[in-house]
Amino acid sequence: MDLETFSSMIDSVNGIDYDLEEDVQVRAISQVAFEFEKGTNRLNGEEVVALLMEATVGRRSLDEEDQLNLINAVIHQTIKVLPQTQLKQFTTNIEGNIPFEQLLENKMKFPLIQ
Repeated sequence: MDLETFSSMIDSVNGIDYDLEEDVQVRAISQVAFEFEKGTNRLNGEEVVALLMEATVGRRSLDEEDQLNLINAVIHQTIKVLPQTQLKQFTTNIEGNIPFEQLLENKMKFPLIQ
């Protein structure tokens, strides 16, 4: 996945809303760290990428389920806002084992990894 494109897609819809179950501090790119409070946060592209990266290292604050929920939130919120033509432009740089068109048609939920 091209993280720059993923981040730009989120920024193009002025960020997404995501609920965190606890306060979280994660490493950032443009500054030392991001600090998020428990509850609903409006996240820009860089913040979403930072949270996804945090979830991949398996720290106590974020796990695989959080990662999937965050990706789900990005997909559902961008589908609602972006016109299909603009969404298609962004998704040409995103690779995965599920065609993005299928996500758009079915509005699938990702199964949890167990």
